[in-house]
Order: sequence, then C-alpha cells, then structure tokens
Amino acid sequence: AVFITELVATGGLDLTDSERLSATMLGTLAAAPQIMATVYWDPNLQKLAAFRDPDSGTGTVTGNDKEDPAVIAMISRATAASGPEWGAPVFSEEAGETFVNLIAPLHRGDEFLGTLGTVVGMRELSFLMAEISLRLEATAFILYGDDQVLAHHHLTSANDQLSENTPTVPLARIGDFTLQRLGERKPIPGFANAAAAGVGVSAIENGDQTQIVFTKLIT
Repeated sequence: AVFITELVATGGLDLTDSERLSATMLGTLAAAPQIMATVYWDPNLQKLAAFRDPDSGTGTVTGNDKEDPAVIAMISRATAASGPEWGAPVFSEEAGETFVNLIAPLHRGDEFLGTLGTVVGMRELSFLMAEISLRLEATAFILYGDDQVLAHHHLTSANDQLSENTPTVPLARIGDFTLQRLGERKPIPGFANAAAAGVGVSAIENGDQTQIVFTKLIT
C-alpha cells in the first residue's frame, strides 16, 4: 500500500492508466504472499481489484461499489484519515479464514484521487511469523488489541476457534506459554534507544528462566 500511495503522490503512477495500474497492483501480490487482494476505488467508487486465487493464480476484476454501504463507510473513514489505517479483523465463512484490511487515501498534492485497500489473510501472516520465528530462533506474533492473537505459528492451518463473532484467538487459548503470560511481563530499564524507536523491552520470569519480550505498536 505504501509503495502505491507514494507512486501516486509523486506522479509516478497515473490512476487513469488501467493497464499499468493493474500490472502494479498484481506486482504487489507477487512481492508479498500475505496480500490476498489489492483494490483501488476512484472518487466515484468505481473499483479495480487485483486478487489472489489458490486455484487460478492471480487476476483482476472491475465493478462499482457506490451501492455498498460497507464500502461507503470504509471509504468515508479513509478520506478523513491522514494516512493508512488498519480495519478490524473479519472472518470469512466462505474462505474459513480471518482477514484484515489496510485502507489508504490517495492524494497528489491537495487533490483526492481515490482510495486503496489491501486485504491480508491471518493464515498467510502466520506463515510469515513462522518463518521469522525459525530465522530468529524466537516466537514472532501479532496481537489485535491486548489479548487477541492475529498471527502466530499455531495459526497456519484452519482453526475451528474462528467464527464471525470470534475472528481472532484469545491469548489464553493459543497454546503458547509465553503469550498466555504476556500480561505478567515487566519492563526492563536501560533500553532508551529501543524506547525511542517505539520498541518495548520486557521480561517474563518463569522460575529460573527469563523470557525477553520485544513489542512494537502497529497503527
């Protein structure tokens, strides 16, 4: 999303050139397997979407969402925002998976040119967390709020705990000892540089073992 918004802002991407716009949006899918779809809405809610399909690869589709109240509300929120904003997790019964979206207004100077939406899957994010965990020999995870797990290596497959009413998994039910005790962590002093970068450094004591936790707020 950031790549496309910057291209638009600097004049590097003409949003009326549907062929190049499609190629750019499909390129974001190729670069990041966690992204399931990227959607551009012009100011009249005419849309161009690039999507990932497990059976047919990738593709694009066009349409108009001016009669869709959910899209209208989402666009209204985006146009009032100063930059990209994450939406709440939503469970898809059809896909059997939870998704989150990142919505960003598109401007060139003072001119509003439309809205960009990026849809990310919980399962794909969890695969990314599993890869990072293996590389760092640690446990990487993403929380939604203080007590709901959005991505973790335990969530790389279908999970029967997820539903429309419970699109995320509570900390207490993820099956990870460290996450279950996350509320007990205590800040470790002396990490001023980390704090200046928005990174929290804390510890969870477990008998004669100490687990170090690094956290950063994503907005």
